[in-house]
Amino acid sequence: MIYENNLKALCDVRPDLYEAVIKEKEYDDGLVVMEEAKNGEKIVKYCKGDTVVYLNSTYNPAREAEKYMSDVVGMPDESVLTIIGLANGAFLKEFVKKRIKNVHCVVYEPSIAVFMEVVKSVDITDILADKNVFLVVEGIDDSHFGLIMSDYIQIYNRNTNVHMILPKYKELFPESCRKIEHILNEQYDRVRAEEVTVTEYGVRCCKNGLYNTKRLVGCRSGRDYVGIFPENMPVIIVSAGPSLTKNVELLKEAKGKALILVVDTAIPKVISRDIIPDMIISVDYHKSKKHFNVGDLSDIPFLADMDTNAKVLAHVKPKNLIFNSSDSLLWARLFEEAGSEICTIESGGSVSTAAIGHMISWGFRKIILVGQDLALTGNMVHADEEEAKVEDLDMGLAYVKDLEGNDILTRKDYRNYIRWIEEIGYQFRDIEIIDATEGGAYKEHTTIMTLRQAIDTYCQEIYDINTLLNKPPVRFVGENYHIVTEGFNQLKNNMRNLRKLFLNAAADARMGALMLERGDFNVKELKRINANMANVESKLLASEERIYITKYVADADIEMADDMYMEDEDDIKESIRLYKKSEKYYQRISDAIPEIIKEIDYCIETMPDNPL
Repeated sequence: MIYENNLKALCDVRPDLYEAVIKEKEYDDGLVVMEEAKNGEKIVKYCKGDTVVYLNSTYNPAREAEKYMSDVVGMPDESVLTIIGLANGAFLKEFVKKRIKNVHCVVYEPSIAVFMEVVKSVDITDILADKNVFLVVEGIDDSHFGLIMSDYIQIYNRNTNVHMILPKYKELFPESCRKIEHILNEQYDRVRAEEVTVTEYGVRCCKNGLYNTKRLVGCRSGRDYVGIFPENMPVIIVSAGPSLTKNVELLKEAKGKALILVVDTAIPKVISRDIIPDMIISVDYHKSKKHFNVGDLSDIPFLADMDTNAKVLAHVKPKNLIFNSSDSLLWARLFEEAGSEICTIESGGSVSTAAIGHMISWGFRKIILVGQDLALTGNMVHADEEEAKVEDLDMGLAYVKDLEGNDILTRKDYRNYIRWIEEIGYQFRDIEIIDATEGGAYKEHTTIMTLRQAIDTYCQEIYDINTLLNKPPVRFVGENYHIVTEGFNQLKNNMRNLRKLFLNAAADARMGALMLERGDFNVKELKRINANMANVESKLLASEERIYITKYVADADIEMADDMYMEDEDDIKESIRLYKKSEKYYQRISDAIPEIIKEIDYCIETMPDNPL
């Protein structure tokens, strides 16, 4: 009955694991025997060659798990617990039993044999049913691990996550442990890079979001392109890798037979060969305008995000501007009022990976990659550039495999993009990602072929691409023009109201610290102060203004998040420290809001005319 119940739970929540179990996926990673501990619990005995190891206590596995997991009880909300090893499930059951706040737990089991035998012998339905637990099994769905961790490991929790290896696992599975540690290090490298970028460009991001709001007038919604393109129509995403020089001319043969989407850095190379893209894309908030200094690009449809460098859009002046992604509640409401919608599209961290995410969201099932080297092919980063000097590559270097299985140098951020593509290929197995780069890094879960082969195979039908791209209606014009102007005015008024709340909260935090420093324990007043601070923070979190404010004060926001998880053993000193930190943070927000309002006023003053 245990086996049947586990199978039912697997079928409901993890069909990939369910399929592997019922098909009795072959494995040869050791002999696993389920025995009983002194207290009657099922335990795992792992045998390989002369090695015989028990993965649990032979006396009281539950007590062992309770002690081992005691340190994770105090993990803060939104943290991530990574465990290498399932063993008999007792360790994970302890996590589930304690219901540790809103903490996510990812378990990586290196042995299919262990997983199979546990499913047959131990009731793990409680583990499988817990929405905060995700189980990954090597040899079945291990490609999923990196994608999960890229979602879970973020700037705000980078200092509070816990990663552990269960007893005996490092000894038995050293390669698997090293692989997982390597993936985790990659994710923290990504987060550190994001932190530097957000801190440096936070104000720029805020301004982009505001300036691009006025460009909603006459734009098209990316959501309106979902389902428009014929089912068999491919898209060719052209990036600027060094190998682009090999096959860029072949793009002429694909015109009209595939949507040719060119990323910003590849525009000069493509245009120089007299190839006019069907669409260009730029999503970076600080992308240089130099990539667009190739003549008039205004007639080419331009795919953008809310954060796209507003200076680039002002320079290009695209006649068909398509916004497809936003993390703004304001934009979500405005698009809904205009009869469409917008949401956040998985971007992967680069314009090329973002292009993949956007095209998947539109429904393309054949995605052909060109110039997606993601490696130092010929010791160059981009097509037609001089050879790269290692000392100039500030992102750090790493080795990956090329198409022939040889080691090839790449940047650490490129390695993250490679892994993202691989994980997307694994996750969306009904989509074929064709890597026609003809060089660079190998990407698992993609189909490798030359661009010549890809065109001959997939680009056979003729499509009226221009008509398709102009089919969706333009938004925020005519009687809907007021939606944008009213949105700006409401944003400004809400900002003013929030500023009053944060000024009061700053004063309250200052008073709370002062009371505790004086030893004045007015419990009723402290409760009022704490309730007011919580209320203000809750209102900011739920507000349409939040994304603009937190971007503008990104450095203070990150510092505040870090400080919230530092603890002092003296409760009074801890409270004083947090009150003072909160006062500083609230005051920073209060000072920033008038500066943001000035930008809003500028946007209102420079609003484009209503074209209809």
